[in-house]
Amino acid sequence: MKWHRIYGMILRYMYYFKHSFDRISDTFYWPTLDLIMWGLTSVYAKSFMP
Repeated sequence: MKWHRIYGMILRYMYYFKHSFDRISDTFYWPTLDLIMWGLTSVYAKSFMP
């Protein structure tokens, strides 16, 4: 694992996000929505199991 490659990827995405607010919001909004939706679904399904 080369740290300069990881830094390069992070830097690339930082430049990528810098120019568009939509990309930033999509990066955080949809994963958060998925976690909430599937978390509630699993809690609901777990309530039926003994």
